Amino acid sequence: HQYATNAKDGNTVLLDLKTGNTRLLIRSAFNARYVPTGHIVFMRSGSLWTVPFDAQQLKTSGPEVPVVNGVESSGGLGQAVYAFSNDGWLIYLPGGDVQGGGGANSEVRQIIWVDRHGKVTPVDVKPNQFQVPRLSPDDKQVALLVGNLGATDLWTLDLTRGTLSKRTFSGGAVGPLWSPDGKYLAYSFYPN
Repeated sequence: HQYATNAKDGNTVLLDLKTGNTRLLIRSAFNARYVPTGHIVFMRSGSLWTVPFDAQQLKTSGPEVPVVNGVESSGGLGQAVYAFSNDGWLIYLPGGDVQGGGGANSEVRQIIWVDRHGKVTPVDVKPNQFQVPRLSPDDKQVALLVGNLGATDLWTLDLTRGTLSKRTFSGGAVGPLWSPDGKYLAYSFYPN
C-alpha cells in the first residue's frame, strides 16, 4: 500500500474486521460516513459529496455527487464539521479547509440545519466562537467546543430549549463524541 501523507489525499476503503482485508471504495475522499439514507458521504476538495451504497453487497451503486460546497474541514487531519441525524437531517459548519487543527480563534460561526429537501435553517448559538459541533443520536443536543485553540471547554446546546450548558471548566477539552444511545458524551483532555 502507498499511504497518503495528508488525509485529504487519501482514499476511503472498506475494512473487513474479521480478516483485516481492505477494498477501495472511493478515491480522493476523507472523513467518509455511512448515513441512514443508504449513502456514503465524504469530503473532497472542501465539499461534502455523496454516493449511493449497497449495504448488502458492500459496494457503491451509483455516481459520486457533490452535495454542499464550503464545509469547514481540516484536510491535513482528515476532519470535517458535519453530522447526520438518524432520519436524514444534515448539520454542518460552513467554511473551508483550515490549516493544522483548525479552530474558532476569532471567526464568527453559525450552525446550519439542512433537511432532505434542501431547506436551510440557521441555529442560533451564543457564543458563536465554537468548533467541532457533534449532533446527539436523538437529534436533541449538539456538543460544542467553545474557546480558542488550546483553551476550549465542552458545552452542550439543547436544541429544544435553545439553552447552552458548560460541561468542562479546565480549558483542555477536545474531540467530543456521543455514545450510540446518546446518554454519554466522551472527550479527550489536554491540560494547559
